[in-house]
Amino acid sequence: SISKITITGHADRLGLDAANQILSRRRAETVQRYLASKAVPAALLQAYAKGESEPMVNCSGDRPTAKLKACLAPNRRVEVVVDGRE
Repeated sequence: SISKITITGHADRLGLDAANQILSRRRAETVQRYLASKAVPAALLQAYAKGESEPMVNCSGDRPTAKLKACLAPNRRVEVVVDGRE
């Protein structure tokens, strides 16, 4: 059976740190609400925001061009980890 579900939102490095923290929190909370709407018990769901602190890819450039945004796309994500118990 499931003991907890951890939902972690992430953002890319473009924009202000505070804004990226908010974006990553919104991403995680959106998934949390979705799972709750599908009858996943709310007590199992834990949402966290990592902002831009854990990138999957590093891309060169500082100007937010279409090419840079596309390169950074994997950093804008939500990770869901399901922990079980025996």
